[in-house]
Amino acid sequence: MPLRVSPGDVLRHRRLATVIPGGHALPDDTPDIERSILSLAGKIGAHRSWARTVDRTARTAKARAAGPNGLEWHAKKLDPEGKLDEHTRMRLAESARAEYFARLTRASLEARAKRRAS
Repeated sequence: MPLRVSPGDVLRHRRLATVIPGGHALPDDTPDIERSILSLAGKIGAHRSWARTVDRTARTAKARAAGPNGLEWHAKKLDPEGKLDEHTRMRLAESARAEYFARLTRASLEARAKRRAS
């Protein structure tokens, strides 16, 4: 029978029990075997879910558009009330996106230089 883990469930192994509090982080004293069981349950669920997904691109489209790679994410940060016309809004969002990735590139270069120096 497959292991199903939900928030509030109690997992038992060798007379040890751990309540999964709200489905979030486990207490530090949680035995390694129980952490392994929970980790494996999550992996099984993820693989099962992706195995049933025919169009992966469509499934992740909303998340990709909502992140920093999408123009709409930058447009919402620049113009949260939507007062600008669409053309101006997108033009500004393109520049903001280019700035965002340029900053990431700079941070990456600085981190690499710091690692090389130490």
